[in-house]
Amino acid sequence: MQSDEELMSAVARAKMMVERGAEVIVFASCNSKGNPIGYPCPHYANMRDAVAKAIGSEIRIIEYTH
Repeated sequence: MQSDEELMSAVARAKMMVERGAEVIVFASCNSKGNPIGYPCPHYANMRDAVAKAIGSEIRIIEYTH
C-alpha cells in the first residue's frame, strides 16, 4: 500500500522540477502500463492525479515513455 509520505514525495519532486524549469512531467511506462513486466503500479492514478493537482494545468503530463 502506498503511504501518504510516498505520494507527497512524488508531488514534491514534480513541484521541484517545475520550479527548476520543467515544462513537462513524464511518468515512466513501467508505472502507467507495466512495461516490460506487464503489471502497472496500482497507485499510479492516485500519484498522477496528485501531481497534476499540485503543478496545475499549465504543465503537460505525459503518461508513458515508450
